[in-house]
Amino acid sequence: MKTVKKNKIKEILFSLKLSSKKSIHKFFEKVRDRNDIFILKCKNTGVLFLSRTNHIGIKNYEKKKKFRYFGNNSRKQALKDTSEDTLRRKNYFKNQIKEKKWLDIGTGSGGILDALKKISSKCHSVEPNKIMRSKLKQAGYKVFKSSKEANKNYYDVITMFHVFEHLTDPIKELKDVKKLLKKNGVLIIEVPHANDFLIKSLNLKEFKNFTFWSEHLILHVKKSLNTFIKSAGFEIKKNVNVQRYSFINHLYWIIKKKPKGHIEWKLFRFKFLEIIYEKFLSLINRTDTLVVYAKKTN
Repeated sequence: MKTVKKNKIKEILFSLKLSSKKSIHKFFEKVRDRNDIFILKCKNTGVLFLSRTNHIGIKNYEKKKKFRYFGNNSRKQALKDTSEDTLRRKNYFKNQIKEKKWLDIGTGSGGILDALKKISSKCHSVEPNKIMRSKLKQAGYKVFKSSKEANKNYYDVITMFHVFEHLTDPIKELKDVKKLLKKNGVLIIEVPHANDFLIKSLNLKEFKNFTFWSEHLILHVKKSLNTFIKSAGFEIKKNVNVQRYSFINHLYWIIKKKPKGHIEWKLFRFKFLEIIYEKFLSLINRTDTLVVYAKKTN
């Protein structure tokens, strides 16, 4: 019997009337870690998503025996390698977290917890992986296996940093998350952007070979992200374009056709240039990251 390759993300896009059969076409032939999955694009919205989603689920994250963050097995090294992202998020979100009861979902190695725990009134997390959950508990954090274990109507703020794109049933998860927030509680979601400059404007094959991945089920645009969140019963308060990777990183991709330019050419990184570049990419809607702030209203 022929296996049905289900695509939950495509079903959601259709149900929300963001896409239709006529609007979907093949965009890229593969992802970096599998040859049996390719990338689809909706010409109506610009959303990019995988050709299937039944190859992965929460158990894949729960049961990874040698769970590695950015090529590392230790929490200490993972924190070091993700320190730039952690610092950026600390600066972006500290005012939202300050003196609030806060839950971070899909916290991974927990760098953002280390950075903001002292300014929040309560700091809890959700991490499905057993090994990382154990490490976080050893570090003194209250950590849940899933959002269903957390207290209802308890949190002022819930964050999801590069987690939403991994979920096979994202709207159902958001409905569960909504139950955990107090009335007028804030949800902050950060995701990779389908309109990334290296994809949308430069159409760089080497970058697409590198960035498309079997665990990133969808790359959103503002319209799709907002629609997903609103369909779960949230009110959108603000959208923000964010650029994680520097001008030097992009220049390195253009010249060398490979990643890590922000590390290899870090001598040429200048803060003022990165600020200007982020503003430029934001203006033309070509940043690599989107952030949305939403509110629970009832």
